[in-house]
Amino acid sequence: MVVYADSRATNVIGPLGKSVFGTYVSRLMRSYCVQPVVLPFSHTTLLDFVNFWRSRPRRCDAVVLHCGIVDFSPRPVSTLSRIAAAKSGEPGFRELFARHAAYHRAAAGPEYHGEPTTTLYSLEYLEDALLPALVSIPNLLWVTTNDFVPGWEGNYTRGRPVDIAARIAEFESRMRLALSNVVDLHAWSAADVRRFTVDNVHFSRRGFAEVTRILDSALRGVAGDAPA
Repeated sequence: MVVYADSRATNVIGPLGKSVFGTYVSRLMRSYCVQPVVLPFSHTTLLDFVNFWRSRPRRCDAVVLHCGIVDFSPRPVSTLSRIAAAKSGEPGFRELFARHAAYHRAAAGPEYHGEPTTTLYSLEYLEDALLPALVSIPNLLWVTTNDFVPGWEGNYTRGRPVDIAARIAEFESRMRLALSNVVDLHAWSAADVRRFTVDNVHFSRRGFAEVTRILDSALRGVAGDAPA
């Protein structure tokens, strides 16, 4: 089984910094044969996962994909050039940024610290460039974000864009419609989010235990009862 994830699969409050120690990844490794690919880039996206999969054709009993928040979250326009520079050598990113030059210039999202915001790419790009690749992967299990609870931002002192939940919801609705196996953490209540996350995004110790429980149940439905 492959687990490909962004920073949400890391323990951000442990003594080791961002690591998989104590996360749902390390917990799943007790019961499953897991190839973890966790936070391979500072901005880990769905396109990074597609590149990973295409470069290493394989058969797996299951693939847990925990990416999308980098892709779908609104961000200040000034951050896009830094992401583009960091991704310049990775397949597909030059085309992504060329295709979205006008989209990024026309950024009209609510301002965040004095800058207009936009997303890394458009809904159309998700649907015609990424979803066909994701849909073709057997036994793919995608994990959503959870709801954002106002004021529950931990040590993220800069706050988050005011429309982050709405923008992510637009993209995630397309993902849900296209993918067969979805672990939907939006089922969590506001109280759950406070228990299971430290900042609306990254999980607490109790959160990792709960995500492990949910994933274990979902994996048995996707890959059968035998851990592998």
